[in-house]
Amino acid sequence: MASNKIGKAIKQGCKGDKKMEGFLLDLLDFHMSGKSWWKEDYKKLMKKYVEEEDDEN
Repeated sequence: MASNKIGKAIKQGCKGDKKMEGFLLDLLDFHMSGKSWWKEDYKKLMKKYVEEEDDEN
């Protein structure tokens, strides 16, 4: 239920910025997975979005 509200707030707050919306929704999903050993997977997720940004600049 709370994640639904957070997801809606992300979509509303990121209008016009689909990359940020995607990043925040992926991050929310990742944190909701309940993993306690997430360090490497978290780094991969962050790197994915940083590399996408670098490719465009």
